[in-house]
Formats: sequence, structure tokens, C-alpha cells
Amino acid sequence: MLNAEFQGKGYAYEAAHAFLDYLFRQKGARRIYAYVEDYNLPSQHLCEKLGMRREGLFQEFVTFVNNPDGTPPYENTCQYATLHPSSDFLLTMPVLWHMERNLCG
Repeated sequence: MLNAEFQGKGYAYEAAHAFLDYLFRQKGARRIYAYVEDYNLPSQHLCEKLGMRREGLFQEFVTFVNNPDGTPPYENTCQYATLHPSSDFLLTMPVLWHMERNLCG
């Protein structure tokens, strides 16, 4: 979660797009997926803006953290995914590719 002062400025999109690009180009990923709670509409919008498709809804999906009493919480969770894009997609954000190449060597 971003500090409210920085929300809505595109920082999450830029960072996530650069990370997806890194995973596809440098690490050879073929498929990347994300789990997003059904009530987290900003994160769902981000996934869709990144070109990810909603693949399904897991009802009462167990999370990776526990409630204060030690029991696992269950939440409705959407799964988004994307496959390795064509080279046309990777060229849509040349500034980010340039920044990543400079930062990662």
C-alpha cells in the first residue's frame, strides 16, 4: 500500500510494469499471476491496466497471515495472470526499459 500522498500518480503502475518486464526479459518467465482480494478494487484496476486478465475468483481462499487469535482468515480472492507478451508490448514503455537497464547493469 502506498502512502495516500503518493496514490493515483502512476507509481505503482510504473514499478509493476518495470518488474513484469524484468521478469519476462531477464528471468525468462512465461506466466506471471497475482492474487487480489475481491474488495481491493485499486489493485484489480492495476492488474487490468498492466494487461493481466482475471482468470477466476477463489471463494473463501485462505490467506498467508493469521488473525490475532491464530486462526487463518478466509477471503474472496481474484486471480489475475499474464503470459509472456510479444515484443510489441515490451516496446510500449521504452523509458522504463531504459531505466531498468541502467539500474540493473
